[in-house]
Amino acid sequence: YRKEKAETYFRIQKDSRKDCNYEEKMLEHNPGEGKLEFSVQEEDGTWFYRYKITGRKAMSGIYAMMSIGERQIRNVLCQIFKIMEDAKEYLLPESGFVLLPSYIFATLPKMEIELCYVPGYHVPVKEQLESLFEYLLNRVNYEDKEAVELLYDCYMLCVRGQGDMDEIKERVRKGQEETGQETGKEKTEVMVL
Repeated sequence: YRKEKAETYFRIQKDSRKDCNYEEKMLEHNPGEGKLEFSVQEEDGTWFYRYKITGRKAMSGIYAMMSIGERQIRNVLCQIFKIMEDAKEYLLPESGFVLLPSYIFATLPKMEIELCYVPGYHVPVKEQLESLFEYLLNRVNYEDKEAVELLYDCYMLCVRGQGDMDEIKERVRKGQEETGQETGKEKTEVMVL
C-alpha cells in the first residue's frame, strides 16, 4: 500500500520477464466498471502495477471480524461474475483477475465490488474460485443455512471438477431470482466495525 497526497494505492511489482503490453494498455485506456483504476509506475528501476483504492476496503478486512450471509454472498459473487464477463468486451481473459480476498476491494456501505486485474497473471478462474469459496466458508454465518448450502455447493462444483463456470453462476443466480433480488449490481449495505 502506498499513500500519495490524498490518494491510496495498492501496488504489485511487475514481473519484468512477462510482456503484457496489450493488457496494460487496455486497462489504462479502458478501465471499465468494476476494475480498479490501473497504471504502471517505475520507481528506482523497478516497475509496479498501481491500483487506486482510495475509499475502498479489501474484502479480507471487511469480513475479518464479522460473518457473511447469503444475500451478501450472492451480491458479491454476482458482481464478480459480471465484472469478469464485461472484461471480455476488451479481450481481457477472466483469469487475469485476482480473486483473493486481499485483492477484492469494495466501496462501503453499498458493497460495490472492484477487482484487481494483473496483466500476465492468468490463473484458472475455477482454481481461484475454489480458494475464494474456502475463504467464504470460513467467514459464513453458520446459522444461515442457505448461505452455507450455496457456498458448499459452489465449492464442490469447483473441487470435483464436474461443474463448469456456467453451472456455478447458475447456482448463485438461481437463489437470487427466487428471493426477488436483482442480478449483477444489487447493493447490500455492510456494517463497518
